Amino acid sequence: MKDAAKTKRQLINELHELRKSAVDGQSSVEQFRQLKASEERYRVLLDESTDPVFSFSPDGRYLYANRAFAQGVGKDIDQIIGRNIWDVFSREEAEKRFAALSHVFQSGEEKVIEIRVPRSDGDRFYITTITPIKDEQGKVLSAICSSKEITDRKRTEEALRQSEGKYSAIFRLSPMNVSLSTLVDGRYVEANDLWFQTAEYTRDEVIGHTSTELNIWANPEDRRRIAGG
Repeated sequence: MKDAAKTKRQLINELHELRKSAVDGQSSVEQFRQLKASEERYRVLLDESTDPVFSFSPDGRYLYANRAFAQGVGKDIDQIIGRNIWDVFSREEAEKRFAALSHVFQSGEEKVIEIRVPRSDGDRFYITTITPIKDEQGKVLSAICSSKEITDRKRTEEALRQSEGKYSAIFRLSPMNVSLSTLVDGRYVEANDLWFQTAEYTRDEVIGHTSTELNIWANPEDRRRIAGG
């Protein structure tokens, strides 16, 4: 992902240098031809990328967006380029993106964020790298963004969290005494409510101790004496 993002940034930087040369009046006819040829070649590469690529002006207006980005947000390219973030996303989602974008323009530093794209057929998630494009004085003129979809990973993580939640409830409310301990030294790491009630131990007395240590505290009076120092 980093290599791909770096390649895309290099393409944008090369185009920026060619454009700047033309604007400064330093270019020859051959350089203009080189600019046009480079723009066409690089645009094809970016347009065909399976990763979303897009760029912004300082006010949050889209300067460029490839097909992967348009497909990701469920819009046509002509509904994106020239529009601002608020035209493409809801106010809440747009504000999150613009805050990260503003940080890049103000600091001049690259920023990586995780974003959600709400869709009627299911939300999509991306890791997006926002890279500043600067002039010779270090002023940020625009920002190029490259995204990598992580929707499958996010869905897997959510399924795991739900599974863990169900396991935790079953473990805690089990009608049987249940405890967990380490394989190396047999120290307790968890026990359910019924186990504590039956054993007449508190959580602080159990967690981190071995069964051998707990046997020393078999007598409630001894437990209180040792726990108290």
